[in-house]
Amino acid sequence: VRKQVGRDDVGIVVASAEDAASLDEMARQARCVLTTVGPFSLYGEPLVRACARNGTDYVDTTGETTFVADMIRAYHDQARANGAIIVSMCGFDSIPADLGTYFVRLAGAQWWTRRSEVASALALTFPPLSVPFAPWRRL
Repeated sequence: VRKQVGRDDVGIVVASAEDAASLDEMARQARCVLTTVGPFSLYGEPLVRACARNGTDYVDTTGETTFVADMIRAYHDQARANGAIIVSMCGFDSIPADLGTYFVRLAGAQWWTRRSEVASALALTFPPLSVPFAPWRRL
């Protein structure tokens, strides 16, 4: 990828969700870390912890609301104290609702002022899964 975008000068950092020291080292070298690790409820917390501890901005693609709530409770104060910005839900799970609300707002201020919320729904059809769907395992 580095060669394709003409950036041979960009380094590669190898880290594992199972190795806290490697995550700390990665966080110390970065200004911002973007992760797609999912399922986040199983693998996400170590990187949030490393970024909060090291003052590194963090962005993820989770749609797992319980994971996000847990991370806010556990790391908000530390992240804020160390200057890290933690941003979750920047992916498929949240974009349709965010864009839908934005476009409803663009449709007209008069219509919007009479509403206090916008509800959206997404239906997926797929064959039965042979393994539990991870985001729901904690419910």
